[in-house]
Parts: sequence; structure tokens; C-alpha cells
Amino acid sequence: MRKQRQPLSLVTYNMLISIFSRRKVLNKVQSLLEDMKREGVMPDIITYNALIDAYCRNDDLLKAVEAFDKMLTENVKPNTIIFNTLIEAHVRQGDIEGA
Repeated sequence: MRKQRQPLSLVTYNMLISIFSRRKVLNKVQSLLEDMKREGVMPDIITYNALIDAYCRNDDLLKAVEAFDKMLTENVKPNTIIFNTLIEAHVRQGDIEGA
């Protein structure tokens, strides 16, 4: 008999995304985000904090900005953590005006 997997909670997804973000395992972060949406679990500000941080840690500022824009279209209000993460990423890449 096949055991059915229980869907993960938002808190669990956020925790896993955060862990993989800190370890710079971007493909796992993206996979978890896709699983999340497939399961009907909507990303929140904590999800986007971890996602944007993951892109910035991997020097993918374009993806970080795309995630920020997606967050806004999903009516998730940004916080100072996200703004600071994006500003730091712009500065690291020498884009002072973008910061």
C-alpha cells in the first residue's frame, strides 16, 4: 500500500526555503516554491524574504528583482528586510543608482 504524503504547511515550506537559501542551493529553493504553489500554499513575506535572499546570495540580482515584482503583484507588502537585502545586492554589484 502506498503511503500518502501530507501537504507541508507554510511554516515548513518557509523553514526549508530559508535553509536552502542560506546554503545557496537555489535549485532546491525554486523546486520548493513550485511545490508550494502546486499544493495551494501561497507564499508570504517570509517566503519572499528567503527567496530574494537566495537569489542575492547567488549574485542573481535580476531574479531577485523579478521575485520582488512578483511579490508585489501577489499583494505581499515588502518589509525592511527585503529592501535591505536588495540594496546590499545592488551595492555589491556596484550598482549604486539601483540601490
